[in-house]
Amino acid sequence: MGFEASAANRFSVATGPWNSTATWSDTSGGVPGFSVPGAGDVVTIEGGFTVTLDANSAILASLTISAGSTLSTTVGFNFSATTITVNGAYTNGSTGAITVTTMNVNGGATYTHAIDGGTIPAATWNVTSTCNITGVTGTVPAGATQNFGNLIWNCAGQTGTIFPTTVNIQGDLNIQNTGGFEVRPTAGAYAHTVGGNYNHSGGIVRWARNTAPVSLTVSGNVRITGGECRVTNGSTPLTMNVTGDFEVSGTGTLTQTGTSFGTIIFNRSGTQVFTSGGIISSAINFVVNSGTTLQMAAASTVVSGGGTFTLAAGAILGITSTSGIATTGATGNIQVTGTRTYSAGANYIYNGSSNQAVGNGLTQNTPANVTINNPGFTASLGAPTTLTGS
Repeated sequence: MGFEASAANRFSVATGPWNSTATWSDTSGGVPGFSVPGAGDVVTIEGGFTVTLDANSAILASLTISAGSTLSTTVGFNFSATTITVNGAYTNGSTGAITVTTMNVNGGATYTHAIDGGTIPAATWNVTSTCNITGVTGTVPAGATQNFGNLIWNCAGQTGTIFPTTVNIQGDLNIQNTGGFEVRPTAGAYAHTVGGNYNHSGGIVRWARNTAPVSLTVSGNVRITGGECRVTNGSTPLTMNVTGDFEVSGTGTLTQTGTSFGTIIFNRSGTQVFTSGGIISSAINFVVNSGTTLQMAAASTVVSGGGTFTLAAGAILGITSTSGIATTGATGNIQVTGTRTYSAGANYIYNGSSNQAVGNGLTQNTPANVTINNPGFTASLGAPTTLTGS
């Protein structure tokens, strides 16, 4: 063993350092002892092994990281390949240069950026791939505004208020840890998009700052179960368009820290479930668009905060509170301290699991259709009411 042509195939046959002949063979599953990959080689990391780059690499023809296998780069080394295909895991812990002409992060694969600053290689990201940012302390990495599949921000060592300029991803956004500091987009008018779910379980995000209007469109669910989601700062408005379910629960907080109002718009052509239990504070407005059903998750569910609530004509509200809905006060499913607007022509479903009063939010307006769907229990009207529908 030990001889090699100028370009060859190399396959990992053990967990170990890149710069060791014991890590490599010239055939898949073959015997170890072949020289380390060199210029022009076709390299495959496979077998569930982890190969750690501990030397500067020549320009490979291609590198494939198979499913269940890992490439881990360490501090200070340079890595170059014409093509990188990630089907497993690629953990970048190197402050050296990583150069690639074409990179594909395929379905189920993960790229982890475990350093401060540096560059996330430009890649084509499958919708179920994941970019996992863990090592940022004070510098946002270049390449952080790509059209990722899923994006995880989990930087326990973060020491400043930093974030990519925009968030435009195909899959889920997961905010897990920000080191006690804010992550926030650069000031300006931006339209952020999340094609999947927005899961906020820890850390602090401020979505809007300064004076330019900002939007965040989430095609899936919004779940704020920990940490703090700050929708505005100063006079900057944020409009959050939500197509899925909406939850603020556990230790999660939804708030704004400036003088402007953040607005949550429910806009699905179908049913969206609202779950409470966390903290909604300050001026957050809620709007249910026509064609959307906003269903309260439980009798104790409360839409709260210091903003307004608007149920548009043609929208539907699923009510579970024993007190129904009220125009003011801390009673019923809707308890914002701003104006509560139950528009003429809106629709209502009383579908709690015990006797319900409809509340003066219904009787003081002109609803279109009212449905009673709490079998075995009663709904009490309380005052004369005119329906325009059925």
